[in-house]
Amino acid sequence: MRAYGLVLRAAVAALASFAALGSADAQGPAAGREETAQDAAPASAALPSSVLTLAEALAAVDAQPAVRAARERVELARRELAAWSPVSGSLGASTTGAVALAGQGADSASLELSASLAFDLGWGGRSGADEAREALERAEDELGSARSSALQEVLRRYQAAAGAQRALRAAELGLRSAAIALEAARQRFAAGAVTEADLRSAEIAHTSAELDLREAEGDLRGALAQLGALLGRPVEAVAEDAPAVPSLPEVDVEERLALRADVRAALRALAAAEAALADARRAAGPRLAANVSLSASSGATSFQVGGGIDSASLDPSLSARLSTGTGASSAASSARASATLGLTVPLGGAADAAVAAAEATLRQAAAQLDLTLASARIEVEGLLRQLAVADERAAVSAALVAQAESALADAEARYALGLVSEAAVIDAQAALLRAVDQAASAAFERLSLTVQLAVALALDPMEVMP
Repeated sequence: MRAYGLVLRAAVAALASFAALGSADAQGPAAGREETAQDAAPASAALPSSVLTLAEALAAVDAQPAVRAARERVELARRELAAWSPVSGSLGASTTGAVALAGQGADSASLELSASLAFDLGWGGRSGADEAREALERAEDELGSARSSALQEVLRRYQAAAGAQRALRAAELGLRSAAIALEAARQRFAAGAVTEADLRSAEIAHTSAELDLREAEGDLRGALAQLGALLGRPVEAVAEDAPAVPSLPEVDVEERLALRADVRAALRALAAAEAALADARRAAGPRLAANVSLSASSGATSFQVGGGIDSASLDPSLSARLSTGTGASSAASSARASATLGLTVPLGGAADAAVAAAEATLRQAAAQLDLTLASARIEVEGLLRQLAVADERAAVSAALVAQAESALADAEARYALGLVSEAAVIDAQAALLRAVDQAASAAFERLSLTVQLAVALALDPMEVMP
């Protein structure tokens, strides 16, 4: 019987840090836990040699496949942004040869080299750099979402495994209580104090308790297997100490909301709508294009260079061509400069309709941004309220643990004096186990809400974890 008390006291000692969250009235009884922690030492020898702690489980978050894949996408986006250049170009070369037949003319050969440059400066709207930066932002947002999801899944699986361990101990206590009741029923039946129906009822209760124990054993194996599969390692048992709940840093809520993934996505959509409207307006107005060129030739060799720009993109371009050859050619040299200016005026209502559609898209994007920010504020306010309630629930749970621990100590003392039966001690142990389970659930609830609040404020939950 003493072993059951030691196991329960070990769980209570593991939750000692959680008791500090209790009210002032609960701190008095909680202060006596040092002695029970010492009594718990022999019970720890019965635990598996490899016990997974919550810190060890959380360390495996970044090793999750979804997180690794998201991190690889971030690195790829960073390389693409670093490799981007505002200048792109191409080089070309061609050669031609001709052979005169039947003495008609002379043989000839020619060589032509060409080069072109295009500039993406973003003068007329979004540049490739803007798109690369947005791709990096999206990849970073996906990484943050993957890490948050992995963290919450690890917490959920870990809590399930710890709860399954406590449920197994509760089932063991239930079986012990049923065994005592069955033995008492048999003795009373032999003495003629109860009927056979009463004995049969006690036997059924004992059988049910055995089934409950086997079910609890299966649930624990399943919970440990699921946690092990998530972490990629076998898990024999988990530590049941209450998780420490981090304190989030003081931040400017409005500034943090602007860094949320959903708000940043809405801001990107708004910027894209603004750029699309600017493009539509340029396309609806007169389009001006200017080109200049300079050419020179000497005999069979000629060189030409030119450049151009138009009002649609405002991005300039350059090109050059060099050609030379053999055969009949003029020996004279020449040079020429030219300039071309073109004006295109769109007709019809299609361009105006495109502008109207772009304006409507911009209004929708602005409204969506406002809605996203409002939803984010509501989410943060709701999480703060839930966290305040969870703090109060945690304080109540700590007081209940202290009360149940005191009741167990009193029951054990009375049992040692022969004032109560063993069943009374088992009932006190079960009550303490329920209080411990409630306290652990309250602690995990506070931790989960804190993680959700960190994510809602665009904070990295892994960085704020203690």
